Amino acid sequence: MNQYTIKDFSNKESCLNFVDYLLNNSDLFSLSFIKRSENELSTDTSDDISKILEPYIVMEEKTVNDFGFIIRYIEYKSDKNAIKAFEKADCLYDWKYPEFPSNLSFYKNGECVFEIDAQNRWNKIYIENETEEKELESIGVLFTGRKDKLKNNDNAANMSVLIFDELKISIDVNKTKNYYDNIRLGKSQDIRNYEKFCIEYLSQQEQKFFKTLGIEPAKLDISCSIRERDKIFVGGCYYFYGNLLNHINETVINIGRFKFEFQNTDSYDYNPPEDLEEGYTYFLASCTIPWVLDEECKLFDIGNIPEENIFYKYFRIT
Repeated sequence: MNQYTIKDFSNKESCLNFVDYLLNNSDLFSLSFIKRSENELSTDTSDDISKILEPYIVMEEKTVNDFGFIIRYIEYKSDKNAIKAFEKADCLYDWKYPEFPSNLSFYKNGECVFEIDAQNRWNKIYIENETEEKELESIGVLFTGRKDKLKNNDNAANMSVLIFDELKISIDVNKTKNYYDNIRLGKSQDIRNYEKFCIEYLSQQEQKFFKTLGIEPAKLDISCSIRERDKIFVGGCYYFYGNLLNHINETVINIGRFKFEFQNTDSYDYNPPEDLEEGYTYFLASCTIPWVLDEECKLFDIGNIPEENIFYKYFRIT
């Protein structure tokens, strides 16, 4: 089978059409329900999905990983009525802890036909023939691994050089801005809290930094949201079209409450999201912010974990 990557869908209806196709062209699908401890309460969304899918359970196993996370891996029979569970999500990349179950995969005849790691923003689809490929294209599937990367990347005339302390980067601000204009945010609590914080509480200094790069701050590719009491540590990646000009392994910039880490991609194995067009690179961003949503915070509070717990040692907020 041929392996491709697909682009996330621009609207919920198209996403559900794709899931419906998968349910009708697979035997099984699987999900992982994750908790950081037995005391952690599942989100309402995760509980609803679990209840909807309960009639289709084929097998279930429970494991604990090295960080003490409790993982319930469940395989389900592919049934068209299971689409009701998928209606809870707006896009493919909603399927990640803590709001949703994680590691969504579909199988046919014992082989994986689609898998997605929403936490790290990559997916893979496996296609047998051209007929199947055309059928997928007819319902709005875009194969980024084959088509999107054929776009013209000769944009030297649009590149500009920006300098921040010791950091020197070449960047196409307009192309970067266009990338963020086309990103849709998920609806998990951590994403919505970070979005509201960025819209309402960024300082002028922080706003100026993001505007200079053409980055929409609320659209951080969040890989980590950790709560301790009334504080939320958020970490993830911002992407920009360009590269570092000064060849140093790592440059750290502190702006306001943000810590930004720029790393030269020549010095390590750079693995961007597979739906990202060639020519983009990323930098790491982290900050500790307050809870600003009106609703109750349902993120697991690591302040309730004993200090000897390995997860607490690695991720305690400072």
